[in-house]
Amino acid sequence: ACYRRALRRNPRYALAHNNLGIALLRLGRPAEAAAHFRSALRLDPDLSNAKQGLQSALTAMKQSAP
Repeated sequence: ACYRRALRRNPRYALAHNNLGIALLRLGRPAEAAAHFRSALRLDPDLSNAKQGLQSALTAMKQSAP
């Protein structure tokens, strides 16, 4: 909830997108997480945590595909 609130105030806050992505990934919502990691990387292409998070989210999505 805190990250969503931060993003409502400042949608260009790359770190909040990244942190929300981490939270969503931990909740088993990799597609939503990937969207936030992508947003973080658009805003800050050097954010290495977002690169790793996106890779993890994409892997989780592949593993859950039928």
